[in-house]
Amino acid sequence: MQYSESTKNIAPAVTAASNAITGAKKDGKNPHYKSTYATLSSVINAANKPLSDNNLSIMQELSEITDNQMIKVTTRLTHTSGEYYELVTPAPLKNKDIHVLMSTFTYCRRNAISAMLNMPVEDDDGNKSHDAKAEEPDFDTEPLMKNIYQAQTVEELDAIANTIRHTKMPNNSKSTLRSLYLTAKRTMLKKEDNNENT
Repeated sequence: MQYSESTKNIAPAVTAASNAITGAKKDGKNPHYKSTYATLSSVINAANKPLSDNNLSIMQELSEITDNQMIKVTTRLTHTSGEYYELVTPAPLKNKDIHVLMSTFTYCRRNAISAMLNMPVEDDDGNKSHDAKAEEPDFDTEPLMKNIYQAQTVEELDAIANTIRHTKMPNNSKSTLRSLYLTAKRTMLKKEDNNENT
């Protein structure tokens, strides 16, 4: 996770917005997992007013598609002061089908918003972002994503990585969490190095 040099305005605003969000309505059905879930639209609708009331806005983009079929979705939570939090969410693609791409993009967008705002939602957002042939149980990555996002030290991040390593979950979930952990650790080490040099 990256963030602006100062967070004195955005930090309390995000806390207030998170406290005002009661959760997204589970308005979608996933026949593959026989479960209900909160769609991206539901997550956005649940977040809009609390964000607006606290001078916050969210912007998201598909920032990269790598050669090894990974997408990276950048989510920036911005305060009117100019301060921001930015989260890059990686996810593997099963193939080059545009429907798979858009489903995975939507999945990343929803999970990033819910993680940044500590919003309770239920996985999963689309069959296309999963291998239909793999009868793996559904796994909720949101708690571990939140832990990574909220970690304050490298030691905390490494402890989370150890939990990920020893937790049984689908390979794509583990890959996403590991990539998020590595991104957060690189950002934290870079910031610590900059602080030491100033």
